[in-house]
This record gives sequence, C-alpha cells and structure tokens, in this order.
Amino acid sequence: TRPRVRGVVHVHSRTSDGRGSLDEIAAAAARAGLAFVVATDHGDGTRIAEPPAYRSGVLTIDAVEISTAQGHYIGVGLPRAPYPLGGDARDVVEDVSRLGGFGIAAHPDSPKAELAWSELQRTPIDALELINLDTTWRIHAFNRGPGSWVQLAKALLAYPLRPAESVTALLTDGRTLRREWAALTRTRRVVALAGADAHAKLALRDAEPGDNRFSIPIPSYEASFGVMSVNVTLRDPFTGNAEQDAAALLAGLRAGHAYVAVDGWASPADFEFTAESGGQTVTQGDETLAGLPMTLRVRSNAPEGFVTRLVRDGEPFHSAVDSEVTVAVDGAPAVYTVEVARPDREHQPPWIMSNPIYVRSRTAGPVREDVPRVEGAPVLLLHDGRSTAGWT
Repeated sequence: TRPRVRGVVHVHSRTSDGRGSLDEIAAAAARAGLAFVVATDHGDGTRIAEPPAYRSGVLTIDAVEISTAQGHYIGVGLPRAPYPLGGDARDVVEDVSRLGGFGIAAHPDSPKAELAWSELQRTPIDALELINLDTTWRIHAFNRGPGSWVQLAKALLAYPLRPAESVTALLTDGRTLRREWAALTRTRRVVALAGADAHAKLALRDAEPGDNRFSIPIPSYEASFGVMSVNVTLRDPFTGNAEQDAAALLAGLRAGHAYVAVDGWASPADFEFTAESGGQTVTQGDETLAGLPMTLRVRSNAPEGFVTRLVRDGEPFHSAVDSEVTVAVDGAPAVYTVEVARPDREHQPPWIMSNPIYVRSRTAGPVREDVPRVEGAPVLLLHDGRSTAGWT
C-alpha cells in the first residue's frame, strides 16, 4: 500500500483576506492532525511565493487564487508570473498551464455571481472543488429561506461546543456540480478536490489585507480543518525535505490520486478504489484501455450502515451497505467513481468522494480543438521567459 497524506487546500492568510499568518495556519493544521496545507491568497501571480516549508511539522505550500472574468482559479506550483494574470478564464487557465502550475476552479457553484464559474464546460481546467465551505454558508444564508436561517442559527449556538461538527452540519449536497463534473470527465481528465476556503473570520465589511477590525473570528482555522480533507496517495513517503515533498504532493494532486473525506462525520477516512483488467491494476486518477472485462474493487473503513455507491458516467449503478465491494463490469468506455455516504444525510455530500478511473478507447490526451495545428508553420516567440521589458 502506498503512503497517503491528509491535508487541506484553499486557505487564506493575512497576506490577503485571512486572519492568521502561515505559521498560525500551520499550527492549527497540526492540531487538526493534518500533514499539509496549501495556502491560496488572492493575487495575480506576480508576488514571490514563500518557498515550501515545514511549519509545526506541517508541509506548507504557498499558492495563489486568481480572479478571472468567469470565476476564481487557484494556481499551485507556479513560479512568479512575468506579467499579472487575469482577464478571461481561458487565458488564465492557459497561462497557469504554460507556467507549469496546477489549476483548480474554486467554489464553482457559489451563489455569489462573481465567485461562481460561468463557463466551466468551455474552460480546460485541471481540477475543481466539489465542496467549498464558503459556498456552503452562502447557500444557507441567501438561497434557501427561513429554514436555512434556523439551521445557521443552530450551528452558531453549537459552535462553541462542537466547532467542526457544527460547520459540517451546514454542508450542502452539491449533486448538480457532481453531475457537471462527470460530464467534463467524459472527454478529459478533471481532478476533484475540496476547498476549505478558510479565512478564520467572517468579514462584516471589505477591508485591507491584515485588517481584522470588522470581522468575527469564526469559524477558526482549526474548526474548518476538522470539517473535510483531501487525502493524497504518494509514490513514496514524505522525506522531510520540503521542496521534494511539495513536488511529490503536487504530482499526486495532478494525477488525481486523491479522495475527499468529510472528517466531521468520521475520521480518519481510509479508502481504496482500484480496477483490474488483463492482469493490470489501476487506481483512482488512472486511465486504462477499454475492450476487456474488468473488476472494480472498493475498500473503506466506513462506519456500520454507510452505503458504498459505484457511479458510472455520473449515474449510480451499484450500491451496497458494505465497506468492501467487488463488481464486475464490461470493458466499454466509461468513467467510474465511488461515493461512500451516510444513509441519513442524502441532502448532504457523501462521506467519501473518489476521483475517477477512466476507461478510454484510446490513451491519447485531450486535444484542444480550438487551436489550429499546421505542420511546418513558422513559430514566433512572443516572450523570451527572462525579461518583461517592453510589455505592459
């Protein structure tokens, strides 16, 4: 069994609109039992990021959340951009890719128009957030009426006693977004993650970075970190070298060797999803050729009564009240995922959500149909990668 690390993605520090420093964030993550944190302060990619570092024993990676015309895009593993990143989402996504970064569509289903993604199907994102805590409270506050306001009030009253559990109780289903994600995966790889979107405060008005005077300090970083996590399978264990371990973590995220767990219900979540065909075994995030019958295997430490659902192309096709499930399927092209859910929480997201196993008719990568390809055409280099002289 390969090593696995548990952490959170999408956290804000006082560098933008969060309450704490990177050291304080890492200390909260350590108390929550996490191995890594990806901080994502707002910016345009031109700020020099803090190098990966172990703080309080937690691998801390400094990334950026970029505002585009169609939604916010997180860039992980980016060098300093030679020009400000912004504007049309497709341009930002392409820039992040050209600079060697891994991009995540943040809060794609937010009820706040300037935060939601308006052209998700047309934009070649690397990954998206299936759950986002900022989206959750906004849905209750603005989209669901008096019943949700009562639920928010109950969560606020319960918060001092059970912080993480009270926030977990507000999670919304996200089924529509999961179907949209499934549609994306039919033609290309799209990694599914979760965004803590942790600020350690509820802002009552807009303020400058580091100004927390007009805010309430809830939910805390530690409370947010106890709600859900991203669990990444690595090729080798962390070494203690922050640069090497950050590269290994990013490789696992890129490959989709990860699952999302709602830790506010049961933790730690142990999960494995594989497919075997023709003597070859692949795991979530991997791609395999169609044509031969295959066996799907799921194993988890789900509490008694939890339901394991196998999903094909966005639609459940097999369910069992069991923590170990084996299902034989034909070798037709399909995208398989797994959900492990609480039977009494159908209006909330599953406890575990896997990334896909892709069964393709060919292994070639996705083709950008909008980019003309002309053999032998001359190439004009628009930027030399060294200087921004002459650019505005």
